[in-house]
Amino acid sequence: MARPVHLHTGERRTEEGATESRAVAAVATAITRAPRAPPRPATGRERDGPPPRRVFGGGLRVGDPSGYDRGESKPIGGPLTEKRSDWHSYFMRIAGEVATRATCDRKHVGAVIVRNRTILSTGYNGSIRGMPHCDDVGHDMVDGHCIATIHAEANAILQAARNGVMIQDGSIYITASPCWNCFKLVANAGLKRVYYGEFYRDKRSFEVARRLGIDLMHIEV
Repeated sequence: MARPVHLHTGERRTEEGATESRAVAAVATAITRAPRAPPRPATGRERDGPPPRRVFGGGLRVGDPSGYDRGESKPIGGPLTEKRSDWHSYFMRIAGEVATRATCDRKHVGAVIVRNRTILSTGYNGSIRGMPHCDDVGHDMVDGHCIATIHAEANAILQAARNGVMIQDGSIYITASPCWNCFKLVANAGLKRVYYGEFYRDKRSFEVARRLGIDLMHIEV
């Protein structure tokens, strides 16, 4: 049985406990006195500073602490110079993107129906559902027109009807002014404003639009 060892603090413990405490203290001393490894050489990324961080609304931020503290956004490549689009330009550009889906290479037209600055439906000129595209099999020409396709305005109106979306009192943005048949659809669908990018052949729509109180306006694109 181990004999008790009297300490200066007045505590009592066994010789085994005292031996264990001395061993732990020796190990701790050896660790603190051990030589430290030389610093690891900096990598290219560390030498160049912290990597850019992505932030909402500002692209990439450069590692400038003062800029972070102020909440400033510093997009790479210099300050942005392009103005924010107005609503008409915004929707007309979307109509232009919709037109890239058209399947008749004689003319690509896109249409976007909007109400309260919210897009309700889109359409582009293309063949009847289930029928081959003009781009694949050629055109069905009558009097200088390809009659195989449904026009963009008609497809936008049909798409809304197909999905149960009410478009009455809305606006339609079209990359080209409506033909006479499409204008009649626009009028009977209850659309009140027609914005177009380029004039397309038929002038009859303009006089009737004035009589019906439908705004038919050109937008530069």
